[in-house]
Amino acid sequence: MKALLLGTLLCAISVSSFALPEYHENMRHYLKEGKRISFRFDDMTVQTLVFLLESEKKVKVVLDQNVDTKQEIPVNIRDLHFLAFLEISLKKLGLKYDVLDSKTIRIYR
Repeated sequence: MKALLLGTLLCAISVSSFALPEYHENMRHYLKEGKRISFRFDDMTVQTLVFLLESEKKVKVVLDQNVDTKQEIPVNIRDLHFLAFLEISLKKLGLKYDVLDSKTIRIYR
């Protein structure tokens, strides 16, 4: 009986801790919507990226503790959607992202 309860608990935790595939695809589609953007930063930080996602797209961003929010990179993009901006910026910073739910992403190293 204990093993069954433990197995059920572990399944519930594993299911709720990963984004469902539709959340990931929905977020990708949402970040592609809207007008295209252009940005030119000589020294963009993770904090700037988070601010832009939260203010422009209303996406909540959770940062892992090992993410250096002060690291700076140059970004020069023209006529792209927010998804491309996110992926290009994170790649330059050596970071990745996961979709946690329909309006939240996690940025990690």
